[in-house]
Amino acid sequence: MDIDEFRRITDELADLGASVFSFMGGEPFMREDILEMISYVKSKRLITQVSTNGIILSDKNLARKLIETNCDIITLSLDCMDPLTYKQIRGVDKFNEAVEGIKNIVYFRNLLKKNIIVTVNFILMNENIDNAMGIIDFIKSMNVDLVATYPVLEYGNIKNYRSEEFDAKMVDLFRKFKKLKGRNKILDISTEYLDYMIERSANKRLRIKCFSPISDIGIDPLGNVFPCMYLLAEEKAIGNIRGKSIKEFWYSKNYARIRRQLADCNQCDAFCSVEPALFFNKFWFRSDIGKL
Repeated sequence: MDIDEFRRITDELADLGASVFSFMGGEPFMREDILEMISYVKSKRLITQVSTNGIILSDKNLARKLIETNCDIITLSLDCMDPLTYKQIRGVDKFNEAVEGIKNIVYFRNLLKKNIIVTVNFILMNENIDNAMGIIDFIKSMNVDLVATYPVLEYGNIKNYRSEEFDAKMVDLFRKFKKLKGRNKILDISTEYLDYMIERSANKRLRIKCFSPISDIGIDPLGNVFPCMYLLAEEKAIGNIRGKSIKEFWYSKNYARIRRQLADCNQCDAFCSVEPALFFNKFWFRSDIGKL
């Protein structure tokens, strides 16, 4: 979609009362007008978050311009602490550029004295789980604010990636994280999430009720709409928003029907769905939200 349609969609989301706008991917910086888009969202007083692999931010000029948008949160990705593993995971020799991108963002955030949270995510997988603690220390050494890590999610195109051995290592690691939480504020993972995933791994807990279809809306560059990140990854759109009113779409009978269908979805334990669901479930059946 062009920038005018993007502005229209942003305006409608703001008018609906949206609170957070996340630029995700793929890679948002594939768009040449991404900085203009970020600045526009910020101008609508929405909490503005940008996710990027950080490679292109090795360009100091671009990194500075991103900081100058005054976005609220910049989330970068780094799954390891050496070039060989980076290429093994990502398929490209860009480890040094990714690290430089993180350092540039931290440098210009501090130089320009902006109140921007800089966080780094890394996905736990077979290639890095044995070095997870070292990766956290490596990322921490770059003076970022937060580090979040969570296990790889098996979408339709990636099956049988998580073995019993992997899950055993994950449980051991998450128990270490619980001990660290009290004295290591850099870990952006709730104790509730750690407990949930430990119990899920041992089949001692059912999947938690998911609120993504109620709390989120995902829109891809072509205007396709997805009620959660899992369906986005599977390319299972529920409609298209281009040229249509988001308000009418959001409150439509069709969307309500889809929410009911997804109310007991058990397809994933995605971090981005589980963390907010753990919060929302505290109030489930305690207020009118239970009637949705």
